[in-house]
Amino acid sequence: MEKPASFSDKDIRAAKNAAFSKLKIYDEEGVKNNFVRGQYGKGREVWQKAYTEEPDVPSDSKNDTYVAGRLQFDTDRWQGVPFYVRTGKRLSEKQTRVDIVYKKSAFDFGEFNQDKLEEPVLSILIDPVGRIEFSLNGKDVTTEFQTRSDLLSWQVSDKDKELTPDPYERMFHDAMNGDGSNFADWTGVSISWKFVDQIAKTWDEDKAPLETYESAT
Repeated sequence: MEKPASFSDKDIRAAKNAAFSKLKIYDEEGVKNNFVRGQYGKGREVWQKAYTEEPDVPSDSKNDTYVAGRLQFDTDRWQGVPFYVRTGKRLSEKQTRVDIVYKKSAFDFGEFNQDKLEEPVLSILIDPVGRIEFSLNGKDVTTEFQTRSDLLSWQVSDKDKELTPDPYERMFHDAMNGDGSNFADWTGVSISWKFVDQIAKTWDEDKAPLETYESAT
C-alpha cells in the first residue's frame, strides 16, 4: 500500500483497500496461466498417506492441499512486478517467509561475466525462527575481479521473544481497544473474495489440472 493519510485504523484500511482495488482479477485463461493447484500423494514414510487415503476423505476428492500463484497490481509503482504466493500442506518443512527478489544491476562490468551475478534477495523469516537475511553480491577476497554471494543476517533475541505478544494476544488487545488497523473491513474482504472466486470457479468446473506431489517434498 502507499503511505496512508494518517496512521489511524480508518486511514490504514483505506490505504490497504486502495491497493487491493488495483489487484488484477483473472478470467478463466488468466487463472490457468497464473495459478497452479496440487494434492499431496504418498510419501516415503509409511504414515505419509495420500490425501485421498486419509480418514473420511472421498477417494475421488479434488480438494487442493497446495496452491501457488502470481498476483499483479495495476499501479504505477508495481506495474509489471509479480507477487508470488505459495501455501500448502505436507511439504518438506513448515515455515512462513517473505522473499523480496531485486533485479540484478544493469551496470556493465566489461569483461566480467554478468551472468555470474546472483539476484539480491531480502528474506523476512517469520516462523519458526524470526530472522532477516539479505543475500547480495560482493567482491571475493582474491586479487581476481570476481564476485561472490554474501549473506547478512539478523535474528530476534531471546529477550525480544519473551516480550513479543502472541498473535491472538495482540488480536484480542486490539479488539478491546477498538483498533482495527490489523483487521479487514467489508470493502477489503469483498475485493479479496472477488479475486478468489474467479480461481475457485475455474477449479470447481475442473478446467485446470490438479497436480499430485509427493508428501514431504
